[in-house]
Amino acid sequence: MTTGLAFPSVGLQTLVCLVYFFGITIISHCVSRRIPRDNYRHTPWIRWLILSVFVDSWLFLFISGLLIFGIGMETSSSVCMTGIFLCIVFYASTKVLLYVYLIEKVRVVWARHNTPRLQSPIYMIGLLTIILYGGVGITLVIGRIHYLNPSDGFCYIGLKFYASLTLLSYDLYITLFLTGLFLWPLLHGKFMNPRIYGVARRTLVSAMVALTMSTANLAVLTAWHGKERGWMCLVCCTTDIIFNALALFWVTREDHEDVVTTASVNAANTSNGRNPPRGLSISDGHTQVMMKALKADAKEDDHEAPTTGFRNPFRSVPPVQVMVTTVREGDDYAYETEDAESVKRPENV
Repeated sequence: MTTGLAFPSVGLQTLVCLVYFFGITIISHCVSRRIPRDNYRHTPWIRWLILSVFVDSWLFLFISGLLIFGIGMETSSSVCMTGIFLCIVFYASTKVLLYVYLIEKVRVVWARHNTPRLQSPIYMIGLLTIILYGGVGITLVIGRIHYLNPSDGFCYIGLKFYASLTLLSYDLYITLFLTGLFLWPLLHGKFMNPRIYGVARRTLVSAMVALTMSTANLAVLTAWHGKERGWMCLVCCTTDIIFNALALFWVTREDHEDVVTTASVNAANTSNGRNPPRGLSISDGHTQVMMKALKADAKEDDHEAPTTGFRNPFRSVPPVQVMVTTVREGDDYAYETEDAESVKRPENV
């Protein structure tokens, strides 16, 4: 029994519809959790990159769902052609954005002392790899297939064999390339910073899940030789994109929940007219360092310890009580400043 939408059965149509409903819901949640809520001017560009991946994925699901369940892939040859261009433009752009994010993570894992991007050999190799994807994109446009079969009236979209093989080969290469860049430091104990080690481990798992799904999807596309029904091709790409979005959301959860430690000093006697510091925002890896500095300064005021390396902002202030409040903050991607020495103390209160 057909449904009038080129589905073999009502059950399969319902299943595909649920995939789109759940996919839109999941990616909408990802978008809502990664939107910067304040201070847009100072939001790191890596966060906008992550948000772009989710928005691009959402647009692909929305438009492809509209083509399948609204307009209908079999309505006309132009609608059928729109399906393959939708895959090429949105699906490929989502992949490029994801690759750029993974290369940024590679730079964080391999670079030391905040090496500039253009001075990092690993980053430049990764950037060149992504630029090569432009040639793959041209191959996809040239080798696209879209037609309405006159015998059954169904829309078929896909890629010619050479285009599918080019895309599959590139995907296999970048999967092995990125996996190796994350796996090599993990196996050879390259890291001194536990936080960077955690970044590498999480990103490795995320990259393997996302890239494996992409490779499987492209292998299926290659096996069909461009004779895949329009809705089937779009659903395969949709499933791939949903898993990529989930993997990216999982790997960025720590970045989104950077810990900001606010150290507030309440003076027992404020008769001198000085106000205590408003607080110092530092990343998770610096909490212990800052606490030691505050304790050392408190001892210095009581003449119980020699002078520390920092200028004491609390001099001539009565004994103080240090209170540390930890809150979750979503706008600070401070993974680039991992050295404890980068913590700065205020010169004046």
